[in-house]
Amino acid sequence: MSKFCSLEFQVLKILQNKGINRVPSLYFILFSGGKDSTVLVNIFWKLAQYSSMEIQIIHFNHQTRGEENKIEMQHVQDFCEQRNLPLQVLFYEGKEKSQENLRNWRRDECQKILTLNTSPKPKWLVTGHHIQDLAETLLFNLIRGTGLPGLASLKEVSGHWLKPLLQIHPEDMENYRKTQKLDFKEDSSNGTLKYTRNVIRQSVLPEILKINPNFFQKAFQLNQTVQKYVCNGESQKEFLMLTLDTTQTHIYEYLRNQGYLASRQSVVQNIFEHVQKHLKQKKNYTIPLNRKNSAYISNCRLVFMAT
Repeated sequence: MSKFCSLEFQVLKILQNKGINRVPSLYFILFSGGKDSTVLVNIFWKLAQYSSMEIQIIHFNHQTRGEENKIEMQHVQDFCEQRNLPLQVLFYEGKEKSQENLRNWRRDECQKILTLNTSPKPKWLVTGHHIQDLAETLLFNLIRGTGLPGLASLKEVSGHWLKPLLQIHPEDMENYRKTQKLDFKEDSSNGTLKYTRNVIRQSVLPEILKINPNFFQKAFQLNQTVQKYVCNGESQKEFLMLTLDTTQTHIYEYLRNQGYLASRQSVVQNIFEHVQKHLKQKKNYTIPLNRKNSAYISNCRLVFMAT
C-alpha cells in the first residue's frame, strides 16, 4: 500500500516533474488557516515524513478583523504544534490597511525571509493557489484590461515562488480535507461582494461553469500556452508593448503581477510623465525596470510606442 494518498502523490509527481525535489530544499509555506492553505500544509507535512524536505510555516496576521484574526492565528499555532512544525507569525503594524498595502507588506516580508535565511539549501515560498484561483485571476485580468502576460500571471514556478496545487481542482482538495479530517477557519471577507474577485467567484464563475463545466482546465491550458509560446519562460526578458493610450491601471496590474515591489500607482504615474517627455523626439522609448527583489523576478522592460 502506498504511503501517500492520491492527492499527496499527485503533488509529489508535480514536484518531481519540475525537478524541485532533486536536492534537499527548504519550503516556507504561507499558512493563513483557510481551507486551501490547511490542505497545502498537511500535504507537505506528509511528504516531509518520507523525504529530506525541510518545512517552515509563515503566518501573516493582518490585524484587520480583530478577534477573527486571533482565532485564525490560534488555529495555525495549534495545527503546527500538533505536527511539530516550526512557525513564524508576522504582524502588520502599519496604519494604512488597504489591500495594496497588505499585499506589498507580505511581499516585502517574504523577501526578507529569503534574504535573512542563510541556509545553503534551495528556498521556496509556497502558496496554496489551485486551478480555480488561476481561472479567477485570468478573468480578473481580462476584465481589468490585460495584455498577454496577464493570461499567464499565475505560474507553478516563478523564481522562488512555488504553487504546487495550481493543477488541482478545489473538489479534490475538499475531498482530501474531509478524508484527513482537517479543520480550517473561513475568512469572513471572502463572503462580501465588496471585492471584484469575490464577485467573479460567487457570481461570474458559476454561470461560466454552466456553459462549460471544463472551464478550469481550459483556463489552465491557456495559461500554459501563453507561457510557452509568448512569455518564453522565466529565463527570457519580458516586454510589454504600450502606447500612452494604454491605461495606467493596465500597467500597474502588469507590474504587480510580475512581482515588482515598487509598482505602486504613484510609480506608474511617474513612468507616464517621464515617457511623455521622451516620446516627443523618438518613435519609441524603453524603460528598464529596477527590481528590489531581483533574486527571483525575471528581467522586464516597458516599451512605449509613439502614436
